[in-house]
Amino acid sequence: MIKAQRNILTLACAMLFLFAVMISAKAQGLSAGTITGVVTDPNNAVVPNATVTIANAVTGYTRTVNTDADGTFRFNDVPPNSYQIKASAPGFSSEQQSLAVHTSVPISVKIPLAVTSASETVTISSNTAEALENTSTSHTDVDQTLMTRLPVRSVGSGLSDVVTLAAPGVVADSNGFFHPL
Repeated sequence: MIKAQRNILTLACAMLFLFAVMISAKAQGLSAGTITGVVTDPNNAVVPNATVTIANAVTGYTRTVNTDADGTFRFNDVPPNSYQIKASAPGFSSEQQSLAVHTSVPISVKIPLAVTSASETVTISSNTAEALENTSTSHTDVDQTLMTRLPVRSVGSGLSDVVTLAAPGVVADSNGFFHPL
């Protein structure tokens, strides 16, 4: 009889322990949510390394991540509440959305970013005639740094070697002197 009571007591303790573990697991599962998503451009291509932020102004809760190479992001263990999610990337205008985390079921978000307009200013000065070449013949500019970098075969014909190696349409004859083609 004592052995039967001991078995019943052991079974009751085991059931109580399992019940406590199940309640604890259920409470932990409801206490946090997951937000996943992808950041895209107007052509639905992914935007890598975009900055994604979730924030709740009332509670002060803020978290920031960068998207992976495939444009995806993930926030784990997000407390149940309402949030503003904002995505931004260089060359794109930022986008903001509202979302609410109420369960531990993952929330999937797609955030499309629009391309920002770009402007460029070009200033042309009045001394542009000096920069333009007005001759219709072809020529090659050879400066001293080019001369020091080119291999010279002989000291006596160094200038001829430089002209032959640097200028297109110039070849060396049997004596090593340059001749234009």
